[in-house]
Amino acid sequence: MDIFMMCKKINKKAFGNLSSEYYVRNLLKTELEIWKKLPYYEYDYTEENRENMTKWFNLVYGKNEELFYRKCLVVCNKNNEIIGSCFLWKSYDNRINSVHWLKVIPQYENKGIGRALLTILFKDAGKSDMPIYLHTQIESYRAIKLYTDFGFKILRDKKIWKINNDINKCKELLGKYIPKEHYRKIKYTKAPGDFLRIVNEKEFKEL
Repeated sequence: MDIFMMCKKINKKAFGNLSSEYYVRNLLKTELEIWKKLPYYEYDYTEENRENMTKWFNLVYGKNEELFYRKCLVVCNKNNEIIGSCFLWKSYDNRINSVHWLKVIPQYENKGIGRALLTILFKDAGKSDMPIYLHTQIESYRAIKLYTDFGFKILRDKKIWKINNDINKCKELLGKYIPKEHYRKIKYTKAPGDFLRIVNEKEFKEL
């Protein structure tokens, strides 16, 4: 189930530092295939998955490939192995600022890596960078909780682009997965009209 979120003001109290066991750098061109596999780390990375990621890359980043490599951050362990990634991207012809592809592989979760990555992305964000949007799934409930820490709210519109948004079902499932003290802090809001107009102009989704 899909969830769209929006943040108009970053909560800097949510910031966190990366442990000295890890470091952040930009993705190298030679590592693109490694990056494509990250979202499927827990699953079989099929040829269909690879084709879908390649299609997404070409549609969204292909015309600005050099910028993609300057933007795309990866977290590495001391063996220089990529264990996570995330970056901010100006989608929809530079009109929508969005978080793309936050992922930390399972054995490195709950170590503050995702929080540290988002801190790096948001620490210099100003008023001109707001609002920031993102698209995730209900299964990523740890990430959803993390986003809400930073000030993101869940959009409650019935449809975003061509994707149905069953907000009542989302609330039900989040209530099962997220601790009550955090669930009560989740906030909901309506998507701005300009955002809906911009995303509906495109034949494919860039969030």
